[in-house]
Amino acid sequence: MLQPPSGWHQPHNRHLLRTISTRTFRTACIEAHIFSIARSNWNFFWSLSLNLVHRNVIYRFLTHTIPTKRLLHYFEIAESPLCPICGNEENAVHLLFLCSSKASIWKAIIFEFLWPTVSIGDIIQACSSLDFENIKYVSKSYTTAHMVVLVTLGNIWRAQVRMIFHSTPFIWIDVVQQIKNELLQLHAQTEIHKQL
Repeated sequence: MLQPPSGWHQPHNRHLLRTISTRTFRTACIEAHIFSIARSNWNFFWSLSLNLVHRNVIYRFLTHTIPTKRLLHYFEIAESPLCPICGNEENAVHLLFLCSSKASIWKAIIFEFLWPTVSIGDIIQACSSLDFENIKYVSKSYTTAHMVVLVTLGNIWRAQVRMIFHSTPFIWIDVVQQIKNELLQLHAQTEIHKQL
């Protein structure tokens, strides 16, 4: 159950939650979750050289502000809380990780880039805490596990947005290829910067 921020006194008014502004309530909820992440993990995250999409997706995931069908349906913006791909209820974890098409992407990326013992659950945990230590091993020398995860999230998000706004089919194999291409492109950019 949602609670008012700590330090607030609840008078005998049963309608207290209705008198709290949405901004105040949202800030309290976000801060409660964000402060559970270690400062060193935040420092690591902010030090990464990420584009806006990569940073935005993980930050929205951490702050529970991804506009999922379930959330949009709750606010009566979407007609249904169901995932347009698989028909299950769509929350942030489902949208980014557990939908059948997204799970196929993650399995392919784990097989291609990460240690074979890494699971989707391990990746969700790493994203939830910004602690990539348990998934740090990669099979390609030109990238890192955290970049693989963040680039994958960004490409899943882009494909989802294209599907929703442009009616582009969500084809998971194409998304995997886009992820591979972007990781190679990032490697090439890094090599160019080293030469400067």
